[in-house]
Amino acid sequence: MKRSGGSTGTCVVGASLMAGQHADMTRTVNTVVQYYEDADDVDSVLWAWGRLRTNAARYAEAAVLMTEGRYAEADSLVQAMPEEREMREKEESERTRMLDYISILAGAYAQDRRAHQLDSAELSELGDLVGEHYDRPAVWASNLLCAHYKLCRAPYTGGDAEPKAQKPRGRKEPVTSGGQLTAHPNPADTWVALSHHVPGNTGTLQLVVQDMAGRILRIFTVGGEQGQTLWDIRNAVPGVYTVELVGDGRTLEALRVVVRP
Repeated sequence: MKRSGGSTGTCVVGASLMAGQHADMTRTVNTVVQYYEDADDVDSVLWAWGRLRTNAARYAEAAVLMTEGRYAEADSLVQAMPEEREMREKEESERTRMLDYISILAGAYAQDRRAHQLDSAELSELGDLVGEHYDRPAVWASNLLCAHYKLCRAPYTGGDAEPKAQKPRGRKEPVTSGGQLTAHPNPADTWVALSHHVPGNTGTLQLVVQDMAGRILRIFTVGGEQGQTLWDIRNAVPGVYTVELVGDGRTLEALRVVVRP
């Protein structure tokens, strides 16, 4: 029994270490990708994504190929995903939607039309693809429909069972105090690193994300004098968001983040 427990503990520790290493590698690749995107070096962006063996990396790689009009390569890449590792039912469903998404846009591209020039049949296909799904291809299709055709659906809230974010009490009007909150990259389309710097802080702070209507979408609890929080915006509707750094009942710093389609 002791050997079994020890083996299980070793496996758990090993899995934890691998997860940490993978997370570090993902952050590094994201940084490299951002550098090469700024330099418009598409091949280097594709190379960077290719270092990660995850579904998210494959879809990001396919998205880059699609922006270059290389739909056949994007299709082949996603078709080959089950060869890399076994796909669970939910993952296979997402992969099928991604292939449909590529096919719809590839069909338009073959007729020298772009994403903002789809016909009614293609828009209907994209609407069916989106349905009630919130995986990557569904979100990308939803963003496209909203940005170019004003066919927008309500933001994902996680269902009625999901607790709603509550606005911190006693907050005052924004008071900027100089460089305490930064966002990078901005504009962005996959993730944003929110960095705070509050000298002498020993308590907890909050990063409050609001849309342009003033609705609170996320609240991150942070601490220490400085730190960085990653905000995943793959499910965010394109537009402008406000992020406030809140401490001791008042807004210390506020900035705007632009989410691209």
